[in-house]
Amino acid sequence: MYFARNWQKKLSNPYVRDLAWALYSANILDHSWDLNLIEKGFPGISEEAFNSFEMSLLSLDKNPEPLKKQLFATPCKRLGDYFERLIDYFLRHVGGCHKIEHSLIMHDGRRTLGEFDFLFFSELLSREIQIEVACKFYLLEDPKKGLSGFLGANPQDSLDQKISKTAQQLALSKRPQVKTMLEHEHLLPIQAAALMKGYLFYPLADTGAIIKEVPPGINENHLFGWWDHISSANWKKRLDGKKFQKLPKLDWLAPRILKDVAETPAENTPSLIAVYSNVDGMWQETERGMLVHKNWPQNGA
Repeated sequence: MYFARNWQKKLSNPYVRDLAWALYSANILDHSWDLNLIEKGFPGISEEAFNSFEMSLLSLDKNPEPLKKQLFATPCKRLGDYFERLIDYFLRHVGGCHKIEHSLIMHDGRRTLGEFDFLFFSELLSREIQIEVACKFYLLEDPKKGLSGFLGANPQDSLDQKISKTAQQLALSKRPQVKTMLEHEHLLPIQAAALMKGYLFYPLADTGAIIKEVPPGINENHLFGWWDHISSANWKKRLDGKKFQKLPKLDWLAPRILKDVAETPAENTPSLIAVYSNVDGMWQETERGMLVHKNWPQNGA
């Protein structure tokens, strides 16, 4: 657990930090949900193997090429794909995972029945393990709506919808047609679990302070930031005198550490903003915010 709490101080390469973030950061949701959320360790992977992977992270931090080679063997533009590739790397190198399937689609003729994010045979448990993963960034648009008030930059995406979809994915092996196919391939029984990582963003007050109203069902340790409309003066008050920059999509996971901050103008473009402070000669991300168009959520990001 020491490494899980201190990896940010021990790792410097951005890709390796993203891998550690995928493993050790908190889920968005708490355990009141019937989603078998993975918090410490992974189902089907021994505690010894999981803890030993810390040494792999330290080794990769010195030479990240093996990780980069797998992450970018083919072009990767979507953050969700990047997150899944990080989990895929972990499963293929942690030990004890066999016959790993990634994005396994179940077909009934031409009809798609569903898809397993990850399916592997656990040496520890002598059974199949299913892991459904998500990396999401939601903005609290209306606290009165509870979890349905958390919307994506694309407001068609909401946290409550994602919870429902994840529950359906976890139950995929119980669907009659899928169960028959899995039995034929000797892939039952299956133990299912989920990762739901990411950030939640809360609105800013006129003073620039974060209005953090957390509804029930959210992990008390969840990662969070603030959001504001680009045309608002609130975020400018909050960032007055601070160094910040827009982050490209694939830089949205682990907090950034930079030798220098090349500031980028935030006006007119929806973006995720990282704010930095100088710590021992390095610029470290200390907070982040999401800027959206003045007409969000009515007309999207």
